[in-house]
Amino acid sequence: MIDEETIEVRMNDMFWKLSIPEGFNRDSFGCNFEMVELSKDEWGRFPNVVVFVAELDFLMERGVMYAEYMKSKEVKNVKLIETKEENHVFHVYHPHSEATSLLQRQMAEFINLP
Repeated sequence: MIDEETIEVRMNDMFWKLSIPEGFNRDSFGCNFEMVELSKDEWGRFPNVVVFVAELDFLMERGVMYAEYMKSKEVKNVKLIETKEENHVFHVYHPHSEATSLLQRQMAEFINLP
């Protein structure tokens, strides 16, 4: 029997395959944030960034790395928010949970920043 994490990894691989243009791979600039070539001035003009991760998400590490990368490029306002004890896309599977309500409030707060 295939476990839930294996299914999630297979789905993730399938979505990457559907998203990447033929002839490209995950190291293209559209997939690998470290391949983007911008000047320090361009990085400095980035808007506020919030990265949401879930503690039990198999992709959590990738989200944390992304937030740290943005900070290393001196993007002015980068915030990382972790939802404890939740899996990948928990808000889709449990739309009425307290964790989803909190996520929605956090997203609204970010969107409404001055």
